[in-house]
Amino acid sequence: MAVSPSACMFLRLTKHTYDNYINYKDELCNEDNLEQYINYLDEELSVLGYPSLRDENNELQLVSLVNCTLELLNKHQKSSRVREQLENNQRRSASDLQHLKSQHDSLQKSLDKYNRDYALLKEQGRQLDVTINALQKKMKAEKEEV
Repeated sequence: MAVSPSACMFLRLTKHTYDNYINYKDELCNEDNLEQYINYLDEELSVLGYPSLRDENNELQLVSLVNCTLELLNKHQKSSRVREQLENNQRRSASDLQHLKSQHDSLQKSLDKYNRDYALLKEQGRQLDVTINALQKKMKAEKEEV
């Protein structure tokens, strides 16, 4: 499967920014590395489709940074709610599945018991038919003797 040039650029950019970030992660943003972190954020947000944090004069646009941050927070909150709903649905589904398995086992035991009872009753019916036939033959033989 071929990878598109834009995907390659995305992967290179992401790896590049991630590698740079790894160098800084031990010490989070501070006055000394603020510019590097702003550049990192600008690159990452650009990869995610957000507008640049810098204007045409390379000046930091705080409004853009705040708007991107707010949108990311909203997306995070929404995804957290969706994740929570999915986890609740999974728990309910697991509970329902356990209940259905239990119900299935109970019904299977009942079916097995009914099958055994049916087989027993069928055998008893067969034995009664044999007894009835024997008694009928005996009665017929006794009538013929009389």
